[in-house]
This record gives sequence, C-alpha cells and structure tokens, in this order.
Amino acid sequence: MIVLIILCLSLYGLIQLPKVQTWLVGKAAHSLSKKLGTEVSIGHVNLSFFHSLQFEKLLIRDKTGDTLLYAGKASADATNWFFLKDHFTIKDVRMENGVLKMKRNSKIWNYQFLLDEFTSDNPKKTKSSVSFDINRVRLKHFRISTVDDWIGEV
Repeated sequence: MIVLIILCLSLYGLIQLPKVQTWLVGKAAHSLSKKLGTEVSIGHVNLSFFHSLQFEKLLIRDKTGDTLLYAGKASADATNWFFLKDHFTIKDVRMENGVLKMKRNSKIWNYQFLLDEFTSDNPKKTKSSVSFDINRVRLKHFRISTVDDWIGEV
C-alpha cells in the first residue's frame, strides 16, 4: 500500500512539472490534430489540475492551413475539480496577442469543422458528454477578422 501511495505522489509530482505538462499537452494536441485533420499546437503549458490552464503560442489552423486562432498567451480558470464534473463553469478566459480569423467563400465557415466535431445531434453521445458555461472572456491586443465572400449561390 505504501508503494502505491509513493507511486501516486511521484506521478503527481511529475505532472506538476511544466516540461512534463507541455509534453503531455503536446501529445494531446498532436492527437487532436490528427482527429481534426488540421494543425493544433501549443508552445508551452502550465496546468493547475484543480482549476487553471495557461497556454503560450496556442495555434489552431483551418482546413485550408490558414490560421483560425492564434494566441500568444491564453488562460482559463474553471471551478475547482472541473475535470471530475459533467457540468462546470469556466469563470474567466483570457487571450493576449492573438487573432481569430473567420472566413468563408461558400455557405460553410472555416470553423464549421470544429462545431461538427464537438457538437452532436446523437442523444447517446450527448448524455455522456461534458457541458460547461463561460462567465467572462477577456481579450488584450487581439484582432478578430471576419471575411464573408459567399454571394449566396448554392
């Protein structure tokens, strides 16, 4: 039993190291990139597993390879123990030195693939899914660009 406790504490200690966190999140970003069929990358991460996430150089590309979202710094503070709950609140989202580029030249926006991936009309899937509320979003030195080149033809 003592060996198990020491092993758990050692694992917890390793996960608290920023380099280990960055490596783990890099693996998760790579897996998400494969699932979405586009680049998702994070330069550096610092996680407080009970309530806080901080990212540097967060990048999500659209399906054409153009930048969809980039943030030099991004962070989110959630309710305590959020990872154990089916519904939680993200109290504060902050993004700095970044850009969000929304565009289309057909009836489909460049971010639609994200909506398709993370939403579902399948009741079986939504029963086991996680839902959350966001209280506040703060942007600093952040540009939001919308280009709508669709003229309405099918």
